[in-house]
Amino acid sequence: MHDEANVSLPPDGMAQAAPALSPPPAPAGAPPSAAPRLRVVEGGVAPVYANCFEVRRTPEEVILGLGLEEDTAGGVPVRLQAKIILNFWAAKRLAALLHSALADHERAFGAVELNPQRRLRPAP
Repeated sequence: MHDEANVSLPPDGMAQAAPALSPPPAPAGAPPSAAPRLRVVEGGVAPVYANCFEVRRTPEEVILGLGLEEDTAGGVPVRLQAKIILNFWAAKRLAALLHSALADHERAFGAVELNPQRRLRPAP
């Protein structure tokens, strides 16, 4: 069984996943939608959890290394679990989508604190 989602590419080129339901039909006489629809099949993709990242670049590409840092004291090297290689246009679209997702999350739940010492709360 495959999980499917439709992705809409608006004029700015930013892909955003939408439910796999068909969009409602356009009213009679309405111009066709400017955003083409892509069908994304997610079945068979292994999920990777990452809490540590490495970013490298060449003149043509951005290379994201995704790893799991199990020893936060820094005594054990981080083993990369996956690499994603993007051209700069795709990297910029990904950065914008991540920025939007984080902004939405912070509006709903408050600021995401990056400093682990500030995230710790004293026991009641």
